[in-house]
Amino acid sequence: VTPKLIQSTFSLVSTGDTNKEDVEEIKENFSGEKSVYVIDDCFFSSSKHFNEVSQIIKEVGLQFTAGSRIKALSQQKIEKFINCGGQRIYIGVESGSQS
Repeated sequence: VTPKLIQSTFSLVSTGDTNKEDVEEIKENFSGEKSVYVIDDCFFSSSKHFNEVSQIIKEVGLQFTAGSRIKALSQQKIEKFINCGGQRIYIGVESGSQS
């Protein structure tokens, strides 16, 4: 994991093998930071991956922001997101028109 400072928030590029040690490393090496921005196009799409990464972030004690397509969200996922330290969700909106 190579964290990058983005407006006082570190980005975590979430992959299928994101583990607790990666997130702990961010917290330890950048002790002033309390939040990460999860960059993962499919973060909310895969319930298993979403649950695993959200739980890791909660256990480490960080807050986080993530992006999602509207169709990938559900009330249950939003509640889990909030309970695990989620602060904001950026929702992508696509237009059916090419003009």
